[in-house]
Amino acid sequence: MFVMLGIGSCIIPKRFIFCFVGILASTLAVSLNTNFSMAIVSMEEKRNVSHISYKYSNECLSNERPTVNLIPSVKKIHNHKKFKWSPETEGQILGAVYYGQLFGFLPGGRLAEIYGGKRTLIIFLAVSSFCTALIPITARLSVYALIACRFLIGFATAPVLPILFYLISRWIPYSERSFTSSFVLAGYGLGAFLSFITSGVLCASDFLGGWPAVFYTGG
Repeated sequence: MFVMLGIGSCIIPKRFIFCFVGILASTLAVSLNTNFSMAIVSMEEKRNVSHISYKYSNECLSNERPTVNLIPSVKKIHNHKKFKWSPETEGQILGAVYYGQLFGFLPGGRLAEIYGGKRTLIIFLAVSSFCTALIPITARLSVYALIACRFLIGFATAPVLPILFYLISRWIPYSERSFTSSFVLAGYGLGAFLSFITSGVLCASDFLGGWPAVFYTGG
C-alpha cells in the first residue's frame, strides 16, 4: 500500500496518491461542464442596444431635443467568428450537457466493476477532454453538432463520480472513507471556481483567438 518516490526513504501511502488523483479528476470533470457557461458570452454576437443621451443645462430647454443614437458602439476585440443564437438555442446548448449526464450516471459504476476503475476513469475523462477541444470546430459546423458535442461531454463526465466512489470502496479503509469522499468531492467546487476564473481571463485575452482558448486549454 505504499509507493516509493525518488531515492531514499520517501514513502507515500497509495491512498494519499488516490486522494490527489481523485480531486484532480473531479476538478477536471466539473470544469469541462461549466467552462461553456462563461465562454458563450464571448461566442455570441452582441445584440443591438439603443443609447439615449440627454443634455443638461440651467437655461430653458424648450428648444433642445434629446440626442438619440441608434447605432450601437461596437468594439472589436477578436477576429474569431461570432454566432447569432436565439435564447432558445442557447438554452439547448447549455442544457445538452445535463441531458448527457442523465444517461452517463448509470453505466459508470458498473463499467468500473467490469473493466476496472482506473481504466474507465481515464477513458471517460479522455473522451470528455477530446470533445471539449472540438467545441470551436463543431460550433462553426452547425448548432446541432455543437449540441451533440456538449451531450457527449455530459455523458463522459457523469461516470466520474460513481467511478470514484467505486475506487474509494476498494482502496480506502472504512474508517477513512468519509474524509476521502469529502476531499475528493471538494474538486467539484474547486473545478467550478477555477473554470469561471480562467475562462473569463482567456476570453478577454488574444491567446488562441480568445474564447476558443477556453476549450483548447481545457481539453
